[in-house]
Formats: sequence, structure tokens, C-alpha cells
Amino acid sequence: MTPFERDRFETALLQYSEALELHGDESDEAIESLITVFMCAPPEFLEGALAISKHLQQLPTPRAFNDNNQPLYEIADVAKLLNIDEEKAIAAFHRLHREQPQELPVHLVQ
Repeated sequence: MTPFERDRFETALLQYSEALELHGDESDEAIESLITVFMCAPPEFLEGALAISKHLQQLPTPRAFNDNNQPLYEIADVAKLLNIDEEKAIAAFHRLHREQPQELPVHLVQ
């Protein structure tokens, strides 16, 4: 992980923490911040989150894996898990791609 990627991930974590504190865990701001955290997360964070979530049964089943063996989730499954409209999840995904054009570890599975 480069220093830029680490800074981006740490910033995303801070923004998520602030959104939770200011708006609550079910707010649009918190949900969008959580999506950002996962999109900026390094592989080791995603692997840890996957292991924890399997234990807690809180992440959807991966639909595929990329060339680096990272799990890829269907946006509809993520939206359902977060209890948000699929359109809102897709909009957040596209917004993040515009703001952070480098490749993200989350993809739209079609």
C-alpha cells in the first residue's frame, strides 16, 4: 500500500467515524462513508473484514474473485445488506469512481 493509498484509507475511516457521530449509523452519510471505506481499503483489511463478517454473517457472499483473489460483490447484495436502495448504492459507487479514478477493489458485477 502506497502512502497515498494509506492516507486515502485513513481519511475514509475518519470520515466514517465522523458521519456515525454526527448522523447515526443508519444515515445516508454514514452508509456512503462506509462504502468509501470498503472501496479504499487495502486487501488485508478486506480479508479481515471478510473473515469477521463470515463469523458474524454480515457480508454477502462474493460473486467472483479478481486476479489478486480479492472478493467481488454484486452491488445489489451490498445494497441489501446496508438496507439501502440499489440505485443509491450504484450512485455512490459511480461518484467514488469519478472522485477516485484509480482502480478500486469493488466492481459492478453485471
